[in-house]
Amino acid sequence: MVEYVGGTGTVGIGSGKDYSTISAWIVSLSDGTYSSGEDIIGELYDSSYDETFNIGDAPFSIGGLNSVTLKANSAHKHDGTPDSGVKITYSGSVADSSAPYIVSYDSSTYGEYKVKIEDIEFADFNHSADVHVYGFLLSEKTTIMSRCLVNNFSSNGSSTKRFRVFRQGKPRIQNCMIFNCGKTWGTGGVSANVQAFNLDNSTEAKVYNSTLYNIFDSSTNTVWGAFYGEYINTIIVDAGQCFRTVSGSSNSNNISSDSTAPGANSITNKSAGTLFISTIQGSEDLHLKGLAAALRRGLDLGTSYDIQHDIDGYDRDSSVSAWDVGADQCDACKTSAIKANGRLSLGFSSNQAVSSFNLSDF
Repeated sequence: MVEYVGGTGTVGIGSGKDYSTISAWIVSLSDGTYSSGEDIIGELYDSSYDETFNIGDAPFSIGGLNSVTLKANSAHKHDGTPDSGVKITYSGSVADSSAPYIVSYDSSTYGEYKVKIEDIEFADFNHSADVHVYGFLLSEKTTIMSRCLVNNFSSNGSSTKRFRVFRQGKPRIQNCMIFNCGKTWGTGGVSANVQAFNLDNSTEAKVYNSTLYNIFDSSTNTVWGAFYGEYINTIIVDAGQCFRTVSGSSNSNNISSDSTAPGANSITNKSAGTLFISTIQGSEDLHLKGLAAALRRGLDLGTSYDIQHDIDGYDRDSSVSAWDVGADQCDACKTSAIKANGRLSLGFSSNQAVSSFNLSDF
């Protein structure tokens, strides 16, 4: 029996921990190691893992676990920028129309949203085979992904092969940053297109308070940021047609770099450079910058599913400011360049010599 290291149900994954690999931990979820009804948390400690995973029915079958969480240990989580914390990569290949990261359990039988993925960077999955390929393949209402970085996923599939970062299901993707993902095949032709979010056509597929930047197809074929799902407080920029189509009528408070941001209180035609600290390739920092249009323009979504915690774990509900749009809440960011100076004299004359003033007067 495993000795839990962080409280009931919490185990360590990494060098010298309870399980050396994610794969070994996945096996333990259904081999009788844990008791029925437990909430099992696997905490990642190492800087990098070259692995895939598939969380299927077995952990939740009759008499099985209540929930499964895969997360970075709090001392090893990223700071909202690449290579700053625990990172999962995969250097291998996957089968046609598959993905390295899969959640496939039957939520209609075993319960909704039993898998949580938190505070992890997923990066550098570069697929060379000429097949349809996805980053994440999520079934029905199985997965809550919070505060994750997903970056530098690519496919070298030809123009007729689909590439999706997120494929199918009704996940809850919240306070995540997704960037620099697409197809690298460079010859033109009829494209099966690139999509970042290709979810079920349902308002139960939710992308909230997330940031999406630079989704590309090097052969200049069709690129869509969002295809189906409900979007609130989400930024999609530099993604071809940012919001191709959405589900339902409750989409709101979104931002796009084109004219497609859907719903009430949404903002269009904003460039990445006006929103983010850095878009330099290899040094991306998609935290908001001062004067960004996203500041204080979000909808308060409450605390269900831990939605209030931003990419850095900051509690938006503890802020005196309104919610920002996107994955980052920047209370310290200036919302206006104009700042009144009460020390300026009303008697100042345009003819008065500047030299008569000291800097201390202002």
